[in-house]
Amino acid sequence: MSISSIKPFFRAQLNAIGYTNEWTEAYQFDDIPSTKRDKAFHILLGDAFSNGQNQTDQEILIPVGVTIYFKAGRVEEDGRLTSMIAAEAVIKQICSPQIRVTQANDGIKDVRISSFEAVPLSEDQDNITRLNLAFEVYYILDFAEP
Repeated sequence: MSISSIKPFFRAQLNAIGYTNEWTEAYQFDDIPSTKRDKAFHILLGDAFSNGQNQTDQEILIPVGVTIYFKAGRVEEDGRLTSMIAAEAVIKQICSPQIRVTQANDGIKDVRISSFEAVPLSEDQDNITRLNLAFEVYYILDFAEP
């Protein structure tokens, strides 16, 4: 079990539904070249919080942000609708109990969506929609493991 298993879990789930263009810049995630923006994604692990402890393990809550970019075309509302439909597919894939339960050996106990929004990339670039999804990962840190 390792916290390092969280990002690969999200990457694998996004890849499974067709998102294969990951932007790996640590913090400059809006600097994606325009040729790579459509359906590109970025994963960012947030600051962790303690969520309970017993004699053998510690539960940690780790916020995970997923950002996916879509070319909106001529009509901004089309990009927003496309993003919201995509949000549903992403949430179903990542939060699926059938998929999540298989991750128990990696320490991932639960994954929940906390919010999502579709917004223009910027006021100057309203033909690119940015879908921001915020997840909460409940992770078990086992004290018995090295």
